[in-house]
Amino acid sequence: MLVFVVICIFISWEYYVETEEMNTFASLAEMVEEQRKIDTGNEGSSSNSSENQPVIPRQAEKQTVQQKLVLNKAMQIASAGPISGAEMRSTLSTAQDYLVSDENGIEEKRILPQYLALYEQNPDLYGWIRIDGTKVNYPVMFSPQEPERYLSKDYYGKKAKYGVPFVDGATDTQSRNLLIHGHNARSGILFGDLDKYEEKSFWKEHRYIRFDTLYEERLYEIVAVCQTSALIRSDGVEQFFGFANIWDDISMMYYTQFLSRNVMYDTGLSIGINSELITLSTCSYHTKEGRLIIVAKRMKLI
Repeated sequence: MLVFVVICIFISWEYYVETEEMNTFASLAEMVEEQRKIDTGNEGSSSNSSENQPVIPRQAEKQTVQQKLVLNKAMQIASAGPISGAEMRSTLSTAQDYLVSDENGIEEKRILPQYLALYEQNPDLYGWIRIDGTKVNYPVMFSPQEPERYLSKDYYGKKAKYGVPFVDGATDTQSRNLLIHGHNARSGILFGDLDKYEEKSFWKEHRYIRFDTLYEERLYEIVAVCQTSALIRSDGVEQFFGFANIWDDISMMYYTQFLSRNVMYDTGLSIGINSELITLSTCSYHTKEGRLIIVAKRMKLI
């Protein structure tokens, strides 16, 4: 009887903790949407205007990839690895203009209005990710001086079991691949719903990812779903985290070959040498230190 009571208390506590974290995410998402509507209204457009919404191309696989918007070097990202060439960023804010620049004032970018309020609350905000048909609708963080901060802290820096999605510390934003980590919760929160992509039928209906940086709205199409491992191989073969930075055509070719060896099914889509990728990584239990990775390439918004 005592064991049963303890189990019930544990389950109730887990539910409470998870609910609190989901409420935080829900309030953040609400802030973003409210500001988006306000900004749209200020532009004299309706909230459902096609000019203000990402549009999925009818022939997605034939679309050319946009040229990458290069962010300043201060936007080096945090995670469990070393930070490559990170610089401290400074912010320039006025009542009218909200800009982020590097130390030399080069490559200034205007923050999108929908993310401004969140950025002011926590400048660790890097962007926002959402996938229709899943629970994925979260901020994406980085903290150069504390790489694993958001592994176990919420948006406001409070202790949190599931943390917040964050970009890998070895990734430079000028890389052709952006590696994003998130916990795999049994309930589906954080990146728990990514398990659904193990079924090709789910991918067919939910193949697009909306991932915005602070400065622009972006749309990606999932090209590969892979099961792999976070263990370092004794034969020296690179694992997925070895491609956190892709600078050249050869590295992109090697990453494409890696994906081909580990892909769960054929999507019929290809990765070009100049493609801009995001790789979502979460825990998987098919093997020791298993990882499920979802790879998507950037598409053109029309």
